[in-house]
Amino acid sequence: MPLKIVKARSAKTKNLYIRGAYLGVPVDKSCRTDRRSVATRMLRDLERAIEQGEYPPREAPPNSGQPTFMSAAVAYMEAGGSPRFVARLIKHFGDAPLGDIDQTAVDNAAAALYPLTTGATRNRCVYTPVSAILRHAGGALMLRRPKGAKGRVVTDWLVKQDALGIIKAAEAFDREKHGERHDRAR
Repeated sequence: MPLKIVKARSAKTKNLYIRGAYLGVPVDKSCRTDRRSVATRMLRDLERAIEQGEYPPREAPPNSGQPTFMSAAVAYMEAGGSPRFVARLIKHFGDAPLGDIDQTAVDNAAAALYPLTTGATRNRCVYTPVSAILRHAGGALMLRRPKGAKGRVVTDWLVKQDALGIIKAAEAFDREKHGERHDRAR
């Protein structure tokens, strides 16, 4: 099927699209314009790029044998690590070399992925999985956790009368159940 200029499938946009195949290369690309003359020029440029082997753009070669975050995350999950929260981290870090992931990169990832959450949520969803993935890959990055990473600290207290009542009840319970052993031990 040759390349054709077609209208958008959705009525939400007026942009034209180039769809079809040319020299065996499938194409489904927006022209980002509603002008047919501009779209026709883009179609000719795209055909020329396909003929010269410039389309689709080639991905850069992986980091010459250096492990990436994605490869480390996949290895971590294959070894039985929890896949929870890892998909968003892979989308964020992608093929970043493990050597490039430091405290600043993890802090930026936490702020970008979970902007309106508490420190405890960022710790659970970003810092802990990244730390586990890096440790599994053999890295020893000691991450500083965000403020509030331990969650909301709850301080409970008792009035003196309640505390003494609990202690007396515990002593009575202890004497009833284990009184004989304590008497022998003394």
